[in-house]
Amino acid sequence: MIIVTTPTHNPRESTQESSVSTRHLSRTSLLVVGAASVAFAQAPMLLTGKSDPGLTTLTLTGVWPSGSSIPTLVKLRNVTLTGLTYQPGPPQTLVANLPGGTTPGTYHVMAWAPDGNVYQLDVTLGAAGPTGAPGPQGVQGPTGPTGATGGVGPAGPT
Repeated sequence: MIIVTTPTHNPRESTQESSVSTRHLSRTSLLVVGAASVAFAQAPMLLTGKSDPGLTTLTLTGVWPSGSSIPTLVKLRNVTLTGLTYQPGPPQTLVANLPGGTTPGTYHVMAWAPDGNVYQLDVTLGAAGPTGAPGPQGVQGPTGPTGATGGVGPAGPT
């Protein structure tokens, strides 16, 4: 089983699309036996997620190379999404209906493929709010260690 995870999306960004990078390898190097060349194959992964303005559908963009299993189950905060369809693209997308009453915010999305792979992505749906006010200044830290003694300076005028 391969579990591909992504960092949490920064809710301070004012975008409906969440770009991510995986913590696992995105490219796998395959040595071709008996040949002096190396071929590269793209690993399956979720890349982005966004909703329509009315928050009725979720579109996930991903990479599922030939021979890999396409996710058949998608959940948004542990709620199974209905009407899941796959569009081969390019780009390759999964489209599903969002539950009624979905409000703007950041959500954790998980997608399961029949081959056992699980893909995870945090997406911000709807408009993100403005950046909040800065917090209060923290307390001053402890005094640091004394530095090394400097070298002897040049002699002054006589």
